[in-house]
Amino acid sequence: MHQRQPHWSQTSQRLFTECSRAWAHQYAFLEQGKPFRGVPSRPRTFDDLTVRVARSIWIERLSDQYQRKVWSDIYRRRRISSTVDEMLWNTRMDVSDLRKATAIHQIAEQLRTLEQSSMLRIVFGEQGKRWVYFQRQEKVNLNGIDLFAAPDIAVFHQDKWTLIRIRFRTSKWLPTIDLEHRLMANWAVQHTGFPSSADEYRIRELAWSRGIWREQRIEFDEKTMNEALDLLLHDVQEMRWTQRMALADPSLGILPLAASERSCRTCFHRETCPAKTGLHEAKERQREYLITLNSKSRNKVSKH
Repeated sequence: MHQRQPHWSQTSQRLFTECSRAWAHQYAFLEQGKPFRGVPSRPRTFDDLTVRVARSIWIERLSDQYQRKVWSDIYRRRRISSTVDEMLWNTRMDVSDLRKATAIHQIAEQLRTLEQSSMLRIVFGEQGKRWVYFQRQEKVNLNGIDLFAAPDIAVFHQDKWTLIRIRFRTSKWLPTIDLEHRLMANWAVQHTGFPSSADEYRIRELAWSRGIWREQRIEFDEKTMNEALDLLLHDVQEMRWTQRMALADPSLGILPLAASERSCRTCFHRETCPAKTGLHEAKERQREYLITLNSKSRNKVSKH
């Protein structure tokens, strides 16, 4: 089997951090020339579904704005309601009418206030400004690695490109978040049509938190871009090691299990995982298995 060129993406990295075994299920057996399976298409919770709806409608809105098509509040709400119904049908997810109506209202307000944020007024309020939007699946090649770290929007303003990452759901802060932000600059300098110097960029984040959009300035320079690249290379090296172990033993019996029970609750691979009846007990069984395995290996060596 010809293995796919190594890649780094936010989704892959976070899954790898949560559970090496789940990461191996998702990525270790991909072949060169075949498309990524990506994350499973079914949202795991209604909260996941609403985030996907918000991002889907947001991409539609940007596409139409790029073509100077105007959206009314009524049209926005209609598109949200239709997309929620479609995703609920596709996932066979059952929620009350009240919960659905509340979610539609919240998504509509979230998107309306996003357009009005000071960072995006240039896109939605001023004509003639240079800006472009990207899908997260767009990649560049960096040191032989497929890097998926595109900004959501790039705006040319005051002689620099502002790279903007939008987070529709704010989780707890993780050290990898700063890495993800700075890798946007690495992505941009490799992308055709963008400047090749870090001095030509700003990095900003728009994150939805407690009912409002919070704007954050991300400081970076050539030094922190190189540090981000070093961390990326370290991640990829660890992923390659995990992939080799998975290919050597497709049962995945020796790969580390999830870091916390929380990761297991919504895992798509739980039914076939040793931890389906409890993470702590599964780790104990795995520890005993590895001790037995090491003991057998030592016995084989001593006999020779």
